[in-house]
Amino acid sequence: MPELRRDPVIGRWVIISTERSRRPGGFSSIRDNQGSVPCPFCPGNESKTPPEILAFGPRGRAPNSPGWTTRVVPNKFPALQIEGDLHRSGEDLFDRMDGLGAHEVIIETEDHTRQLENLDENRVMDVLASWRDRIVDLKKDPRFEYILVFKNRGAAAGASLAHAHSQLIATPMVPIRVKQELRGAEEYFEQKGRCIFCQILRAELEKRERVVEVNDDFAVITPFASRFPFEMWILPRFHTSDFEASTDAQFRSLARTLKSVIGRLNNVLDNPPYNFIVHTSPLKNSRLAHFHWHIELMPKIVHTAGFEWGAGFYINPTPPEQAAQYLREATHRSHCHEVKILFAASEAVPFIKTGGLGEVVGALSASLKTAGHDVRVVLPKYRGLHRGGPSLSLLPFELKIPIGAGEVPVRVYEATFSPRLRAYLVDSPAHFDREGVYGEPGGREFADNDVRFILLSRAVLEIAKAVGFCPDVVHAHDWQTGLVPALLKTVYRADPFFKLTASVFSIHNIAFQGVFPKETLGAANLPWSEFTAEKLEFYDRVNFLKAGLAYAHVISTVSPTYALETQREDFGIGLDGFLKRRAAEYFGILNGLDTHYWNPARDPHLARRYSAKKW
Repeated sequence: MPELRRDPVIGRWVIISTERSRRPGGFSSIRDNQGSVPCPFCPGNESKTPPEILAFGPRGRAPNSPGWTTRVVPNKFPALQIEGDLHRSGEDLFDRMDGLGAHEVIIETEDHTRQLENLDENRVMDVLASWRDRIVDLKKDPRFEYILVFKNRGAAAGASLAHAHSQLIATPMVPIRVKQELRGAEEYFEQKGRCIFCQILRAELEKRERVVEVNDDFAVITPFASRFPFEMWILPRFHTSDFEASTDAQFRSLARTLKSVIGRLNNVLDNPPYNFIVHTSPLKNSRLAHFHWHIELMPKIVHTAGFEWGAGFYINPTPPEQAAQYLREATHRSHCHEVKILFAASEAVPFIKTGGLGEVVGALSASLKTAGHDVRVVLPKYRGLHRGGPSLSLLPFELKIPIGAGEVPVRVYEATFSPRLRAYLVDSPAHFDREGVYGEPGGREFADNDVRFILLSRAVLEIAKAVGFCPDVVHAHDWQTGLVPALLKTVYRADPFFKLTASVFSIHNIAFQGVFPKETLGAANLPWSEFTAEKLEFYDRVNFLKAGLAYAHVISTVSPTYALETQREDFGIGLDGFLKRRAAEYFGILNGLDTHYWNPARDPHLARRYSAKKW
C-alpha cells in the first residue's frame, strides 16, 4: 500500500508509491551528447567566456589563458545582473524590483571528458574552495541576502554544456525554499531547544536503514520523506550552519564523500543526470544554532507531472530504505572500500601498556588507519592516563551501562593520536581510577575485575552507537574484552545498528583467561542458556577468554607457531580442544613491529645507536 510521509523540517508531504516500486534497472537512462565542440569551457577558448574572477593553476600563469585547473567566470547569459540597484516598485498588490544579483560558473576541470567524481581529491577540494572563496567575497556586497551553489549534470537536469561545471547565484532576498527550511528548523528549535538536522542525523545513525555511508565528518542519507528516487542528503556530523566556515580538513573529507556518493549513484543508475544544491545560512544571519548546512543530491530519473505541480506532493516510486540499500551495496561491486574497524582492548600505546598487548593494539590500529581504513579504539580511562600522552576532551553525553539489575553512569573522553586515529576512553572512576591496571601494586588482582571488564565490553558497543560509528568489524583483544563478541551475538543480536558487524578475537597470551564464578553471568546480563560447555561454561565457572573464542567470527593469535602450540594439550591450558574445533577459523599471524618506535638508530635508551648501514 502507498505511504504518505511528512518531511520533519518543512512539513512537506510525499507519497512513497510502493505499488509502483522500481529497482535501479527500472529507470530509463538518459544519455547526453558529449560532442559540443568547440566547447567554451575548454582550455584555449578562454576568450569565449567573460573574464575570469578566480582561477587555480600554476603560479605565474597569465589570467584568461590556458594552464588553469579550476576557473570561475561570470555566466555569459546570467539569470541576474550584478550592476545597479534594486529599485523596488509596486503595481496594485504586485511587487517588482530590478533583476539584481550575481551569476557565476565554476568550471571544475580543464578536461572536457572528466566529471567531478573522476577528479582526484585535491582537485575536488579546489572546486569546494572556489565555492567558499566566492561566497566569502560576495558576502561583502550589502545588496545580497543569499548565495545558492548548485550543479546540473546532464541535459535532463538542466545543463546546457557537458563540460563539468557548477554554478552560484547571489540573490537580493532569501529564496522561499530556503526560508521554509529556516522557519521549520527555527520552530523546532524553539520547541525542543535542539537543531532538527542534528536530531535527524542522530536518529538515522541509530537505525542505519537509510544511511548510505558515514565517516568522521559527514553522513550521507536517503531522507525519510525523499521527493525523488535515490535522493541523498550529505550532512556534516558536527553542527555548523555556514558552508563557507568549513576547514580544509573538512573539505578533504567532503571531497572524498562527494566522489564516493556520485560514484555509487553512477554505478546503481548508470550515470544518471542529477542536480545537487548546497543549502547554507543567509549571508546576514550566520552561525545559527537551529540550522545545519547540507547538500541535497537528486537524480533526474522521473518526471514531475500535473499532480506534483498542482498539489505540491511528490510521488516517489522507490522507498528511501530500498534506495539506501542499493547505494550501500554499490561500493562493494565497484571498488575496494575502507573498512570501519573498532578495536576493543584494555591497553594501547601511547595511552597505557603493561606488555605486548598494548604495543600490538596501538601499532596495529595506527597501521590500519595509515592503510586507509576508518579505525577507532576503545579502552578504559585509567588513573593518570592523560599525563604526557595525547590530550583528552570530554564528549557531551553520559552513558548508562547495564550491570546486572542496575546501571553504571559512564563518561567518555576522546583523544586523537597519530595518524588522526581516534580513541574513546571509558571514564568510570569507581572502576578504573585506582593504582594499577589489573591489580594492586603488590601483584594481587582486583577482586572486581569481572565487573570492571564487563563494564568495558558493554561500553565498547554503547560508545559506537553514541558516536554513530557503525563498525564493519569489531576486533577484541584478550580476556578483558572477550565478552564483546558474546554480547554482539546475544544481547545486541536484534540491534539493527550491528546487523552487518563481524567480530575478530585475538589471543595474546592464553595463560590469562579471566575465569570467574558463574554468577558473573548475571552481572553481564547474558542469558543462562549460553552457560554451556560449547560456549561460556568452563569447569562450572565463566571464562571470558573462552567467550571470545566461542562467539567471534574469526580468531587470531600472535604467530602461526603459537596457533599450533595452543591446540596442544600441554600448551592450551584447558582450551586446546575448543581451539581444535575452531581450527578452520583460527589463524596465526605474526605480530608486526612499530619500526618508528623500536628503532636502534634513534632509541634514546641505547648507549650507542646503530642501524643496518651504520654499526
